[in-house]
Amino acid sequence: FSAVETEVYAMATFMLALLLWLGLRWIDAIDEPRGNKWLLLIALVVGMSFGVHFMALLAIPSIGYLYFFKKYPKVTVKNFIIANIAVVAVLLFVFGFLLPYTMIFFGKSEIFFVNSIGLPFNSGTIIAFHILTAVVFAVHKHLNNVENTFHTAQYACLM
Repeated sequence: FSAVETEVYAMATFMLALLLWLGLRWIDAIDEPRGNKWLLLIALVVGMSFGVHFMALLAIPSIGYLYFFKKYPKVTVKNFIIANIAVVAVLLFVFGFLLPYTMIFFGKSEIFFVNSIGLPFNSGTIIAFHILTAVVFAVHKHLNNVENTFHTAQYACLM
């Protein structure tokens, strides 16, 4: 019976180690112009780790502490407590909000498009993926426009 069981701990440990390594690379390149590309890769690996095991989520607080100690070399009790609250808030957001509601959205869209409209299996998942991708790109474009407007206004004030 053991021959057909799947053990996920080796891959989960690899994901955890990969996330910590990516966090160190991000911290090394944080002040470079394109240093946040490592943060996007961290987000991708966190998303992929959901399919293996939730143990990789334990790397999120570690990466948050790496950021804290890089940006705030003088540690006080107050800013350390604030850092702990922020790190736990990010972990709760990912584990308590992002993961379940994304899965609920994909599941309900699959049920709707297959049962109500009569499309073939997995079409709801594909449509939900495209909707989610469009929303991410729209938010990204909006944030870039806001940033460009801010920089233009800042430049105009300097003139």
